[in-house]
Amino acid sequence: AEVTADQLRVHVQVLASDDLAGRGVGQPGNRRAETYVEEAMRRMGAFPAVGESYLQPVSIYQPVLGPGGGLTIDGSGERIVDLRKGEDFYPLPESGAGTATARLVFAGHGISAPPQRHDDYARTDVRGAIVLLLDGAPGRLADDENLASVARKARDAFAHGAIGVIVI
Repeated sequence: AEVTADQLRVHVQVLASDDLAGRGVGQPGNRRAETYVEEAMRRMGAFPAVGESYLQPVSIYQPVLGPGGGLTIDGSGERIVDLRKGEDFYPLPESGAGTATARLVFAGHGISAPPQRHDDYARTDVRGAIVLLLDGAPGRLADDENLASVARKARDAFAHGAIGVIVI
């Protein structure tokens, strides 16, 4: 069977839409994307590659943090916070190693969403700063998994000029 460019465009738009809420391992959007692809395959009359199911197990590499990770925050020549990985905080596996020296700026939930008329960066200059953000999303945005994701918050922070992100 053939697939037209218009049909393919529709599939890509659905799979890339915010409605599927990201593609991180274990995110609910993944299951919705699987269901969409499975239903599309059935409608097109495609045969499953193995048995009755269109789904197949796959191995996924997921980075793991090494031992000894920590977060230290100094200000005005004195230690403010000294946190150890696993005891005091849980950095993302994608976190980098190294030292950063910059001002620390609080930017609420760190969400920039013009279509929803919400921008935590509207009156906050985070250029060259490490941004401290609240986890999740505020009230009316709380149901939008895409806006509340740490990956989205990091993208928004870096787009506004931040050099680092801490989500608490």
